[in-house]
Amino acid sequence: MTEDDTGRSQRAEAQPPKAALSAEQKKLLQAKHRLEEAEARDRVKERKARTRRLIQEGAILEKVFPLAEGMDLTKLEDVLREHFS
Repeated sequence: MTEDDTGRSQRAEAQPPKAALSAEQKKLLQAKHRLEEAEARDRVKERKARTRRLIQEGAILEKVFPLAEGMDLTKLEDVLREHFS
């Protein structure tokens, strides 16, 4: 993707004007766009699920190891590695 003078992203590959597309080409292009949108939705879902899981795991850690709440992240990592390694 490249940016035009207005700063908007544009595809590097040139596409013919929509009026010049045949019906079959339009269907293929629409299918491609639907697939790209579905993939983007899946990525968002996966990212949100991961974020939720990480938050829940952090809450469990703080619940069973209350000192973790005020601990520096590097120190917490060292303590956990020492304990579980």
